[in-house]
Order: sequence, then C-alpha cells, then structure tokens
Amino acid sequence: MLKCLVAGVIAGLVMAAIWAAIIYYTQYELGWLAWGVGLAVGGAVTAAAGDRAGAHLGLMAALIAAGAVLLGKLSAVILFVGPVGGVSTGGDETGALVVLSDLEIARIEREGGSVQMPGGISVEEAFEEADYPPEIWAAARSRLDAEPDPIRDLAVSHPFMADPEYRTSLYADSILQDRGLEYVESDDPEASLRAYYPEGIWEEAVAWESSLSVEDRARFLSAEAREFEEAMGEFQAALVEEGFKSTFSPWDLLWFFLACGTAYKLGSSGFGGD
Repeated sequence: MLKCLVAGVIAGLVMAAIWAAIIYYTQYELGWLAWGVGLAVGGAVTAAAGDRAGAHLGLMAALIAAGAVLLGKLSAVILFVGPVGGVSTGGDETGALVVLSDLEIARIEREGGSVQMPGGISVEEAFEEADYPPEIWAAARSRLDAEPDPIRDLAVSHPFMADPEYRTSLYADSILQDRGLEYVESDDPEASLRAYYPEGIWEEAVAWESSLSVEDRARFLSAEAREFEEAMGEFQAALVEEGFKSTFSPWDLLWFFLACGTAYKLGSSGFGGD
C-alpha cells in the first residue's frame, strides 16, 4: 500500500510540474493533459501494486490524480503571477541600482540628452548591469553608496526605496492621511510625484524628512515598506485566487473528471482492465 502511495505521489508531482511548465511556457492551458496526469498516476499505482489492484487502490489513485491536477493548475497560475513589485531582494544590490539607473536616464532625457542602451534595448527591458551603459551604472552606484548606511541598506533590500522622490512621497502620504486630504489629479503622464499633492504638502514633507535623524527616517521607511509588502502580498494572493478559479471551465472540469476516472480505473483494475 505504501509503495503504491509513494509511486502515485511521485508520478503526480512530476506530471504536475511538467503540466505547469507547459502552461507557463506556451501560455496556453492544454486541458487534455490533465487526462495524461490521470494516466500517469494510475499507471504508477498499478505498476507498484502488481497483481494486487483493487477498488481501494483505484480510489487512492483518483485522489492523487485530483491533487496533482489541482497542483499543476495552481503552480501555473503562481508562475504567471510571479512576485509583485516591492518584494525584498534579500540583500542583492541589483534592484536598487536598476531603479537608480533608470532615474539617471530619466534625468538625462529631461535635460534634452539621450542614452544609447547596449544592444539597442529599451529602458523597460533593462534588468541588470549588462543592460546599461557603464557610466549610467557607475552613477547609480555612486548615488547608492552616498546614502547613509541605514537608508542604503533599506534601498538594497527594498529597491523601490532607492528612489528619493518616492521616499519623500511616503511622508507626504502620511500628512495627507492625517489631515483627511485628497490627491490632486494630473493629466501629465510625465508629472513628478509632487504634482499629485495639494499645494504646500510636498514642501512640508521635505521639511519633515529633513528634520529626522537617519535612524528615525530608517524606522519610518521600514514601517512603510512592511505595510507596502503586506498589501502587495494580499494583492498577489487575490490574483492567484482569481487566476486559479478562471482555470475551471466546463471543458476543464471534463478533463479533470476524466483524469480521476482514468486513475481510478487503472488503480482498481490494473492495465488489463475488466
């Protein structure tokens, strides 16, 4: 019995991984592959059972197949959703340097200059040092290294905190919330963050930020980063839940039950059937 269980679980995990990878890389869910999951699980249980096939093994194979199909669907959705922006990098500087490199390029372009990206890629396609001109990356590193250690460490672990304007906006947000004020609408897609705050709020936020010690700024920003990541985690969970639900069309349910039925048939009757 244990041998059959292990064989079925291994087959189910392997098929779930293969199915999730196929869905992810083809960006298309081939529902009939669920039937293949049932065949593989039922076949593995039957092979391990030898001549001891029976209804109890068929039920076990069906349950494993059902779990494998659901796991494959869920894994594919998680791969599609991926990590939502703002998650911790675990100490890798690359994320912070990418943010600062993008800011440096934006500054140059605002001043009428231009930047030639290696390989002709766009800024949106750049995610590592090799994607940027050396002088841009060097400027970003200098800017990061110029930050006080607590702020630098925070920017490294939470790349979105590398942007000084974004950090100031968090103080402005806090002021708005305390006073029950609303953001200002802007029709300019290139507008800076300060354009979305009522008159005087940004200047007050800058003054508040400047009045704090480095340690107090780091504590404030760390609390904001934790709150942001909690919100992003909830958002990601909601995306996964909705994505998972969307994988169950009538055809998907048909393949699901065929997978379970096939696994049960093989597990209870063996390869020869009745």
